[in-house]
Amino acid sequence: GVSDFIQKPWDNAKLLAALRTHLGERRRLRESRRREVEMAHQIEEAEEVQRGLLPRQVASVPGCRIAVSWKPSSALSGDYFDVLRSDSTRFGICIADVVGKGVPAALLMSNFQAMVKSTARGSESPGEVCGRLNSFLCGTMSSNKFITFFYALLDMEKRTLRYANARHNPPILARQDGSWIRLTE
Repeated sequence: GVSDFIQKPWDNAKLLAALRTHLGERRRLRESRRREVEMAHQIEEAEEVQRGLLPRQVASVPGCRIAVSWKPSSALSGDYFDVLRSDSTRFGICIADVVGKGVPAALLMSNFQAMVKSTARGSESPGEVCGRLNSFLCGTMSSNKFITFFYALLDMEKRTLRYANARHNPPILARQDGSWIRLTE
């Protein structure tokens, strides 16, 4: 554990210089540890905020069962999903993912989520919603970032599901008879 030594006979100026160096190093280490603890605390708080942005339960849709599961690969992620009620018969279904992980992805996703909620009101087609979001994102995101997004508009009165997929993994639609399809086109 020795990091330095002073030989006899010592020079007081060299001794004091060595002590100042080592005390300064200890101070820097303590400060570094304090910053690490503070950063860990901020990450925990950000994780809690992110969990609060995602729905604990998605909106119930009469006549449908919607199932979601979310398990981020790290403390913070760029994942987003939601079911947005437009009115009593129309619902928007959102699934998105930001490229990357951690704080940058979580910040982009919280911004994207706000954009989705202000854009997807149920009167626009899924293609129009995706187009508006894409225009905004292209003007604000750096070129090495992107968001995949699936948006569907479910109209229970007309019994239609219209959707647009902006390079997200195709969701699965399971029918009552047990058959299922991937929503690819």
